Amino acid sequence: MSVLIRTLIYIGIAAVFTGLVAAVVLAHPFSARVTDQDLAAARQLGIVKDLDLPPLSGWLIVHPEGVRPTIVFLHGRSSNRMQMFPLARAFFDRGFNTVLWDLRHHGNSGGDETYGKTEVPDVLRVVERIRADSAVDSRQIDLLGFSLGAAMSIGAASADSAHAINAVAADSPYADLRDTGFWYVRLFGRVPRAAAWPVAFITLKFGAWMSGLNPDLLNPSDWATSVRVPVLLIQGDRDRRVNPDSSAKIFANLTSKKDLWLVPGAGHTAAFYRNPQTYVDRVSTFFARQATE
Repeated sequence: MSVLIRTLIYIGIAAVFTGLVAAVVLAHPFSARVTDQDLAAARQLGIVKDLDLPPLSGWLIVHPEGVRPTIVFLHGRSSNRMQMFPLARAFFDRGFNTVLWDLRHHGNSGGDETYGKTEVPDVLRVVERIRADSAVDSRQIDLLGFSLGAAMSIGAASADSAHAINAVAADSPYADLRDTGFWYVRLFGRVPRAAAWPVAFITLKFGAWMSGLNPDLLNPSDWATSVRVPVLLIQGDRDRRVNPDSSAKIFANLTSKKDLWLVPGAGHTAAFYRNPQTYVDRVSTFFARQATE
């Protein structure tokens, strides 16, 4: 057997093994559980109410007086609701009620991660649940998501037949699940470009078989065509965790009112931390403007 053939066989075996491992990792993210200390921090903001939406775990945090606009926060992959706590605190101080909750297979929520098949209906369940609360202005329920949560917020807006969502702010979303699989394999697996596509192909094929999902039906750039509410897309110009063209692809497919904010010097989901006051000013103004138009 020639050296070339042996090399190709070894590369093929490595690609299969790497692809299988990557599929398992992507389908079963690790995230820390929410603690009693986290609950104590939430109670320092306002009145904390359990969402009571099994298998989901989360809180509606409301002001003690008046009816307020409300933001539903959606965290990123391999995280939990507390990733969004600094934002929730900042927006709470601006007069918003806040919803902090764990996506499926994250934090204290059960279920499996499905990249939108179950998460999109979950977001709408959360929105429907809080609309019934007397402290929530049902005309001003907004979504603000990071990364995976940003993608799910776009999916939820596209499926919102009840017209319950006022507007969406999507921070660092990915546009295409297959492209994201390639991107992650290339970036985090340190796989050479020539081998990245076959590894990503195996990852998605095995992942789809293992989970019963069709990646071609789970693309935020496709969901964007059905969104009817205003969308603010936020992306740092130094974001390397998703394809840098992701927000632009989603933006191009949106037919609703839209805005794209490219934040100089910011990495993935880092725009808030780059300048919290500017971030809160811009997003809260965007949400308020949609409620009055």
